[in-house]
Amino acid sequence: MNLLTLTPRVQVPLMDIVYFESSRNYTFIHLKNGKKILLSKTLGWIVPELPQATFVRVSRCHAVNLHYLDGIENKDEQYFALVSDGSQLQISRRRLKQVSDYC
Repeated sequence: MNLLTLTPRVQVPLMDIVYFESSRNYTFIHLKNGKKILLSKTLGWIVPELPQATFVRVSRCHAVNLHYLDGIENKDEQYFALVSDGSQLQISRRRLKQVSDYC
């Protein structure tokens, strides 16, 4: 099973992670059970550690697990990633093609 090591004692299975949300120098990890984990690392540090076949970065603030990505919605020329937990995460114009390749 693939695990993301947060600390030497704390590991999270990648399939339990729905998406990452950055907030300056911190990152919230949203889990499928509805819980959030606060990590004192930037999203730019985390994303290179993730398998590219499982996660896609949709914007400067978010990276989504492809297993929980339900589609893309267009609202007034703004695109949103629809996540299985009901979240709608805005997709940056620069990353739209990359994200749409997975949907």
